[in-house]
Amino acid sequence: MKNKFQVGDLLKRIKNKIEIQNKKKYKRLTIKNHHRGVVIRDEVFGEIIGTKNQFVVNKNQFILSKIDARLGSFGIVPFEADGAIITGNFWTYSVNPKLVEPEWFLEFTNSLSFLKLCIDSSKGNTNRKYLDEKIFLSHKLDIPELNVQKNIVKKINKLKNMLNEVDKNLNEKTRIVNKLYKKYLDNLILGKINNNLPKESNISFTELGKICTKTGSGSTPLGGKDSYLENGIPFLRSQNIHNEGLKLENVAYISKETHEKMSNTKVIPNDILLNITGGSIGRCSIVKNEFEEANINQHVSIIRLKNKKSVEYVHSVIKSDYFQNHIFDNQTGAGREGLPKKKMDKIKIPFPKDDNQQRIVKKLKNILKYLNIITLNLDNNKNLIQKIYSVYTKKIFNIYLS
Repeated sequence: MKNKFQVGDLLKRIKNKIEIQNKKKYKRLTIKNHHRGVVIRDEVFGEIIGTKNQFVVNKNQFILSKIDARLGSFGIVPFEADGAIITGNFWTYSVNPKLVEPEWFLEFTNSLSFLKLCIDSSKGNTNRKYLDEKIFLSHKLDIPELNVQKNIVKKINKLKNMLNEVDKNLNEKTRIVNKLYKKYLDNLILGKINNNLPKESNISFTELGKICTKTGSGSTPLGGKDSYLENGIPFLRSQNIHNEGLKLENVAYISKETHEKMSNTKVIPNDILLNITGGSIGRCSIVKNEFEEANINQHVSIIRLKNKKSVEYVHSVIKSDYFQNHIFDNQTGAGREGLPKKKMDKIKIPFPKDDNQQRIVKKLKNILKYLNIITLNLDNNKNLIQKIYSVYTKKIFNIYLS
């Protein structure tokens, strides 16, 4: 049996006003679009908060953005955000427990019906549509009785637990696959796997700097971020450097003039770029032949080899646990998060003859091809599971809300 209620019967607006004090610390919230949750944005002292009249939220309250509700910007305030503050652009509500099970309501807000409700309740021009609260609260809904809502929640939670367990198993298998590759990589470059490769005792080691024509990091252009342009010469930073290749979606740009002033750190094809500071230290990319020109900041180092045939091999060595452990051991600074050029150049790497390097690279490509197939299958399974969950929950709601 269904009961027809207005949204205003289910939700009661909460306005707990607060005046921000300069010397007190506050948690600030943000709501992700597309129903991706409510999270703590930051925690700051009141002196840097411009708007002094704000509102306090409490755990389990329903919260939405009046600007982005039509984009799915709503959710339930989590436990860790209890007592956080919001501006008037966010609205909070308590859920009427006599009519609605809070967990059921949260799942319902993930439905297309609720999203359409928010879109229909938003007014304004295309770029500036705000939720009209009067229209929003006056919308009528067919709501199942509480005992039916509780049964729905039980079914959904049972499915969530099953999917979480499968997801956990898939993640563990992915971790094992990656661990096996790293182990194979280390054993191969150190000569612990024969197959027409030199034995361990015959592996020769050389300092990284001795096989390079250039190593060293870049710098920040004069003016810092203010000197970045929308177009120009790509300016590569640590977020662009990944083991599988350069990622340029969020690349910054500098002018040709700035690029020429920083000519000592121009990037050319077949350079290896290595992150030498921060949380991504040790990530490295090969600059492909089709790449034209770029420059780097102080968090990235160029490794330019004398022999271009060795690029793929040395890139593999740098990715290995063997080399990564040397990076960790040679870090300096208060947080041990920096690899100096002199120490990097002194790291000894296994460096067999050219033909053996090529054999190693070929074997690594073959094993990586098979591991990628396994990982792709795992990812496909995970996507399938998430799709099943989405379809199943929508089906449950369609039974009671169609």
